[in-house]
Amino acid sequence: MRSGLALIRAEQLSDGGFSHGSKFAEAETGGSPGAAVSYRTTFSAANVLACLRGAPDASDIRDRAAGFLLGQKSGVWSLNYWPRGSEEAVAMPYPDDLDDTFVALAALYGYDASLIGGAALAGVAKVLTTTETAPGGPYRTWLAGAGAPEKWCDVDVAVNSNVGYFLSLIGVALPRLSKLVDERVAAGVVGSPYYPGIVPVVYFISRFYRGLAKGALAEMLVRARGRDGLWRNPLETAMAISALINFDFAWEVPAGLVRSFVDSLGREGWLSHPFCVDPARGGRTCYAGSPALTAAFSIEAIGKVMGISRGTPLLGAPGPAFPASERLDRIKRMAREGFRSLPERFRAAASERIALASNDEVVAIPYLMRDAMRSSGSGGISEAMLDELALANLYGWTAYTIYDGAMDGDGGGGDAALVPVANFFLRSLAALYADIGSRVPGVGKMFAEIVDGMDAANFLESEAGGGCPVGHLADRSLGHALPALALLLAAGYTPDSAEVLAMRSFFRNYLIARQLHDDARDWRDDLRRGRKTSVVGRLGDGGEKVFWGEVVPSVMADIGKFLDRAKCDLAECAAIGDPAPFDALLERLRSAAGRTLGKRDEIMAFMAQWQSK
Repeated sequence: MRSGLALIRAEQLSDGGFSHGSKFAEAETGGSPGAAVSYRTTFSAANVLACLRGAPDASDIRDRAAGFLLGQKSGVWSLNYWPRGSEEAVAMPYPDDLDDTFVALAALYGYDASLIGGAALAGVAKVLTTTETAPGGPYRTWLAGAGAPEKWCDVDVAVNSNVGYFLSLIGVALPRLSKLVDERVAAGVVGSPYYPGIVPVVYFISRFYRGLAKGALAEMLVRARGRDGLWRNPLETAMAISALINFDFAWEVPAGLVRSFVDSLGREGWLSHPFCVDPARGGRTCYAGSPALTAAFSIEAIGKVMGISRGTPLLGAPGPAFPASERLDRIKRMAREGFRSLPERFRAAASERIALASNDEVVAIPYLMRDAMRSSGSGGISEAMLDELALANLYGWTAYTIYDGAMDGDGGGGDAALVPVANFFLRSLAALYADIGSRVPGVGKMFAEIVDGMDAANFLESEAGGGCPVGHLADRSLGHALPALALLLAAGYTPDSAEVLAMRSFFRNYLIARQLHDDARDWRDDLRRGRKTSVVGRLGDGGEKVFWGEVVPSVMADIGKFLDRAKCDLAECAAIGDPAPFDALLERLRSAAGRTLGKRDEIMAFMAQWQSK
């Protein structure tokens, strides 16, 4: 996407903002386009900054866009469609509005979360209480004040979705905003007077919404495809791809669709397409668009497909232990080689699931173990065996990810339909360990024992509706430890040796800490689905205030406790000559927990100020 970044860089103005072309709507339907008018807005800069948050080699664009947006905020951190003091603001004055404000706030948070401190959150609380239709929303679009004309008093689902997205980034969920989406979907009116068609609206909804209407919204996008499998133009296609991935409907974005999308960009180049509604001219509807917006949304979509750009999670989540690497790509290629004899559609489904792996930790464990054992007798371990173990972990991760989705029953039926694909990966995993076990005594028995424990843990959790004793949290994912344990056996240690037991204990404690963090991140979805996880069980009848005030400190303290135990396990494992590779895993998770605690005080202050009008 270097050409897209070059285009954006060339279009960025000296102050960090962007201009766009405003065209009559008829230009998109074969009517008379008239003369395009160029406007400068804050909205273009905010969306470009948001889309490029995960893009490599774009820091200069982001720095300048962020500087521009910071210069546009009011005393309460609200923004206007027009830059302050611009010709447009004088000729066509608008009140500040929540759409520009919260798209910009979310973009700035993604750029540098520390920018959104106490003063910003206090301003946000004031903006929301000024525009709320009821405590907790939904919110009116315009900051027009009491007694404003009716045209400034609308409640828009796209605008409220952008409010919801920013709040989700700082750890606040408002059920009334999700309810607004549910009501609009049920009524079949998922549209906005500020955007052309449903695709931009559904895109903004997808960034925050995790309710039961995800499937219906994804279906709307799928039905809006053209005969070529793409949407009306590359901008819409990019936004639809991102939305489907945000909704966890990545199977609706097959490799062929992505290739067609990229090919269309190659043929067409970076053209301007309708993004939002602009001021009318002569009573005729006008749409705003620019090549920079097309490029930015395309870069975001391709980044999501490639696993480069991920939405900011609710908590200070660890993210990938390592960036998506050449090693991960190489192991994926090995996996695809094993599919070659499968029927075409089944092979495509398996390949698409493998493509979703974007965290190098999925395949990194055998190589980390080799590096940790270098000075203590790992010289006889071949690269081929490391690759086999990495491939086995990729198979296992893919299989159990599908099984989890099918058991949760929250994926619109997609994961349930993929159970045969999961079965293929599980058989492939078992075959690899059977082969390794024929060469390394004890591996086969250990594999069976750990997989039996995983299945038992999943069964018990499903039977109980979620949740299990904290000490058992590792059982569901202890297969992650198999490559390290297999390498110890290959180095001559026995299954009951102090070294193997210490390493097994290390992974148990690390995986418990990681699962606690995952449960804290997903607590709202788990609560909605009735899953009594280790975190939901601590809530009682409480909500946001109890979660941030009481549950977060408790969970983060437990995470620290289990990470400390894991560090002690490493020190007790005589087979580990250099603990640094595994220390990095622990410290990464410890840092994430620390960031979550650091954000807690700001969130509590924001909630207190918001609730005391």
